[in-house]
Amino acid sequence: MMEAMELPDLFDVSEEQPERLAHIVEHYAALLDVGNRDGYQVCAEFLRAVERVGYTFSYGLDGVPYGLRLL
Repeated sequence: MMEAMELPDLFDVSEEQPERLAHIVEHYAALLDVGNRDGYQVCAEFLRAVERVGYTFSYGLDGVPYGLRLL
């Protein structure tokens, strides 16, 4: 029986991010680093932005995104 191949978290392998996605990630990473906004709200905006280009990720109440992957 073949097991499903687990895809890498694109947050961990940024060199594999397409340029359009990388620009979005850089923008929102900077917003999260500054920390003067609610991280949970920033992640909600961030998620909408990456979904528009065909990707998704998860995040918790702590406002830390993880699991960036293709939709």
